[in-house]
Amino acid sequence: MKLKLNATLATIFCLLSANDCVFCQTATPPDKLVMTGDTPDQQLFFCTTRIEAATTDGKRHSIGTGFVVAVKIDEQRQILFIVTCKHVVSGFDMASISFVDSKDGKPNLGNTCQVTIAELPKAVFESSDPTVDIALMPLVPVLDYFKKEGKQPFFRSLTKDMVPNDEAAKDLSTIQSILFVGYPSGIRDDTNLLPVVRRGYTATPYIVDFNGLPVFLIDASVFPGSSGSPVLVFDQGVYMLKGNYSVGTRGYFLGLVSEAYFQEKEGQVEFKKIPSQFLATYKTSQALNLGAVVKAKAIFALIDEFLKKYPAAASPNKGR
Repeated sequence: MKLKLNATLATIFCLLSANDCVFCQTATPPDKLVMTGDTPDQQLFFCTTRIEAATTDGKRHSIGTGFVVAVKIDEQRQILFIVTCKHVVSGFDMASISFVDSKDGKPNLGNTCQVTIAELPKAVFESSDPTVDIALMPLVPVLDYFKKEGKQPFFRSLTKDMVPNDEAAKDLSTIQSILFVGYPSGIRDDTNLLPVVRRGYTATPYIVDFNGLPVFLIDASVFPGSSGSPVLVFDQGVYMLKGNYSVGTRGYFLGLVSEAYFQEKEGQVEFKKIPSQFLATYKTSQALNLGAVVKAKAIFALIDEFLKKYPAAASPNKGR
């Protein structure tokens, strides 16, 4: 079914209580081998949604990744957004998004909560800076739609306190192991409706802005469909910290996958958006396994810009 957003972006966006954030561990021993979504590693599989955008005439379409971000307004309310790359949704008329269904507060694998946003431009808030490839979609109108349909999606959110502060950022290795969650080439576990998790390393130091932009590079295989994938540090067990071995679990939200390096057949190296549109082409290019990640600070700066433009979205009477 299609969801039409008849109001502007300044309509209801606040939520009294949202699903737990990633890395909020409330594990209970399962009776059988199932994904409960309680542990930090399992929660990573429920923070994303596959975005399938298209034009009304069906001539252009794209597949990308979005993920849920929660921004705290006060002790009882927070605003939820789907965050993705601008180029995944820009220029398209509609988009389908989906989540795993929830049953008794747990993920009901294989059962989906899916909706098509029929008026996509009304649902999207983009960065006015052409160098920042980020777009936001307020999530609560979608949750309201699911509620009317008698459905409850299971998801986990990323939050600002998961972004490493200056002290934590200095502790990250300049060649830091990272992971990103998404749908490379549109691939997902279609039976269980789960995304794909991939690993790589930082190719430039996270604490340095690459080419003066809020970006760092990763050494990883980045393919169409990965656009918008959240990039995280996630260490379990033994990991290196300040040149010494440390034991435990560590997680940080670093940013989202935006661009990749390609080498054209003629030999020219180009830095360009990951092609999220699956169209026939005769130009040969080779991926160099280098991706660009827009830093999380740019995401939260865009959310601040949204709240300044639509202050009513954070007003108390917008809560539920």
